Amino acid sequence: MWIAITLAILFVIGIVLYMKIRRTNGFDFSKEIELPTYEMPSAQDISRKLSVNDSIFTIEGKENRFIITKDDRFEFLVENGLIVACKDLNRHEVFIYYEEVNSQ
Repeated sequence: MWIAITLAILFVIGIVLYMKIRRTNGFDFSKEIELPTYEMPSAQDISRKLSVNDSIFTIEGKENRFIITKDDRFEFLVENGLIVACKDLNRHEVFIYYEEVNSQ
């Protein structure tokens, strides 16, 4: 019985050592393990011009953050599909975020 237990323990130790050797690129422990990496796809550039009901809309930016310009007067900042800020080009040089308007 002790022989069977000893053989089972040696078998498990052998499996663990085999897996460790395979994972660390052989016996050379100075090499780092290369793990697979996943790169997030980069956002695509957007550049479009639309004409709707006597208004001209220009859309420029990245897929997740872009600016919609209406008639060269108003700009709307869109982040992750939501309009988060606006700017009247005749009055302001910076965007006014909707959160700021609500808190005033």
